[in-house]
Amino acid sequence: MEEQPHWLRAISQTTLTPLVRQALKNDTLVVTTWTHQPIYGGAGIFAHLYRVAGNAQVGEQVVPWSLILKVSQAALGSPDPTHTSYWKREALVYQSGFLEQLRGGLVAPRCYAVHEPSEGELWIWLEELHDMDGPHWSLAQYGLAARHLGAFNGHYLT
Repeated sequence: MEEQPHWLRAISQTTLTPLVRQALKNDTLVVTTWTHQPIYGGAGIFAHLYRVAGNAQVGEQVVPWSLILKVSQAALGSPDPTHTSYWKREALVYQSGFLEQLRGGLVAPRCYAVHEPSEGELWIWLEELHDMDGPHWSLAQYGLAARHLGAFNGHYLT
């Protein structure tokens, strides 16, 4: 059996509770259980992606929750801040607040925290998004996405 990466072993109730409280907008909940599973595709070249999900206790109620953990490592990206694959690029754009004010009908997943647990490693804790239209888009859905991307690009033309 393959050994877990150190960042998965480092996830704890202490790490998760403030993030889940933020995600669920409840300052009293306590994370009780969690699991993690890798997400393949997308950023796999420059980062490791995981879905971290579990339950939290809120009074007598058990509430499910989920987050996305993106682990970025210096060794997987460029050390040059001007390079498109700069390993800190995504964390810096989230920390800048730029993604909270996107235009053109686009929204970015909410970022709950960026942690730098060790030199050369960043953890980006993100909202898990679910596609309301399912995994198979219609031609009209692709058209709407193209319209939003065009409007977004138009706002940042100059």
